[in-house]
Amino acid sequence: MLSVKGKVVVVTGANRGIGQAIAKTFWDHGAKVVCTLRQWDDAKLWMADDERSCIVEIDITDPGAPDKICEAAVDAFGRMDVLVNNAGRTYRGKDHFDEDAWSTLIPNLIAPANISNAFSKINSSGVIINIASIAAFAGVPNPTYAAAKAGLVGLTRSMAQVYPEMRINSLGVGYIHTDERGMTAKSYETRRDQVSESTILGRWGTGEEVAGACMFLASDASSYITGQCIMVDGGYSVKAV
Repeated sequence: MLSVKGKVVVVTGANRGIGQAIAKTFWDHGAKVVCTLRQWDDAKLWMADDERSCIVEIDITDPGAPDKICEAAVDAFGRMDVLVNNAGRTYRGKDHFDEDAWSTLIPNLIAPANISNAFSKINSSGVIINIASIAAFAGVPNPTYAAAKAGLVGLTRSMAQVYPEMRINSLGVGYIHTDERGMTAKSYETRRDQVSESTILGRWGTGEEVAGACMFLASDASSYITGQCIMVDGGYSVKAV
């Protein structure tokens, strides 16, 4: 039931951090993986020239990106089974309510919606996994990012009803330690102990642990789960003190 061998899995933002861990984990377990990324980067070190991988160099916020991604997957493997909407941006500015913040972060919601819609036309009974965040539930000091991720959770629940033949879920991802290029690299250096103390398991998570949850949701083991947000945060969101 937990097998993903032979499934065609599309992972957006697969060139670093959580996205790379997700793509590589599926690939390691026999899936055929389509990776989208804006630059080849080091994804080519483990996936290039492999018959079970396909790399699509594209910005998912481009208007034509959803159709191009789906076309690339079908051209490479004949179908699409699973879509993991992982790609996202962060905002480094100080004013989290200015126009630049919104234009930078709202694509974290719009792009997954558009790609999911294109995917639904290819496979009306497929699986969609949206990588959301604890920011959708906790009071984090990044309101624009939190709004986009909360919207992604709401989108997940709504799409599950719009497409009842599909299984559509999201993951509320907590603090994940990736490499120095990852989104949380700076906060890991400055808040490592604070976050660990606020997490029931007493540590940061890994990209592979997020990938494990994706594997579960992509497999037949989760065949009766849809419209949910599963927290992958080490208990951060439920620790009282």
